Amino acid sequence: MSTKIYHGVRFLSPSLDEVYAALSGLRAGISAIQYDETVQWAAMVSTDAVDRLVLNPDKRAGADRAPLHKAISELMDRQREIKKTGHRDVEVDFDFSLSVLPFEGRVYGIPFTESKRLREFFTASGITEDFSYWNNSEGPEQIPDEEWERRGDTWNRLLDQDPSGRPSACGMVFEVSSDLHFPNAEDVAAAIPSLEDRAIRQARSRVRDRRFRILAGDMDLKANPSGHWALAMKSMDYAGSEQGKAEVEKEASEIVQLLPALIDSAMLIGTRPIPEAGDNPADGQAAALQS
Repeated sequence: MSTKIYHGVRFLSPSLDEVYAALSGLRAGISAIQYDETVQWAAMVSTDAVDRLVLNPDKRAGADRAPLHKAISELMDRQREIKKTGHRDVEVDFDFSLSVLPFEGRVYGIPFTESKRLREFFTASGITEDFSYWNNSEGPEQIPDEEWERRGDTWNRLLDQDPSGRPSACGMVFEVSSDLHFPNAEDVAAAIPSLEDRAIRQARSRVRDRRFRILAGDMDLKANPSGHWALAMKSMDYAGSEQGKAEVEKEASEIVQLLPALIDSAMLIGTRPIPEAGDNPADGQAAALQS
């Protein structure tokens, strides 16, 4: 039987009431991180939309929604799909859940989250100790073999309470959902990446697209969908190579002069028009990027 509980914990308190109170005390902190991650994602996506319209004015006619509104709509669709299908979507999955498992006088837990920040916040809360276990490879050197075997025995007997070994069927679930967080436009505007980072992002996209077209040549990608994916991966790898990085830097030094130095909340929600390329350059930014 394969047992892999990579992030398993044991609560310091054996009291289920105290465990529940401690978890309730974490809810506000978890929610704050979820909101911040939502804001950071919305800032990246809506800024990307603005910059693409600046660099590709021919696409403005098809932009029927404000950048931030479009980003929020995409966020809601993707998070809804996660709940519907159970498929992973790491970029937009900010949920946090924890299987709370009372067993033989102690309380154990298994956190489930795609967010590194949320996992670190929970670990640093001081209400649990590590109780991870896996048997597909050797355990950590600092844990004695006897202790490691006891952990395995505990997890196996705990999860054996359910014929399918489902943690959620062996206890209860503490959950903090992130799908009710709608980012404020001012918060998103404050989280917009730097002009230099924005220029590099657009430059990297151009280099990848250009490399993809070179690799594709006359290939019929409609008849070979898997070939499309393979070329996309090769294009990404190229952009990260030394030659690709040089192309990205050169492209970025030109793009940085075209992008608006300031993207405010009014531009994100569509009450102020997106400027034309070069209308709002940042003096000296190109030189700073090259230095």
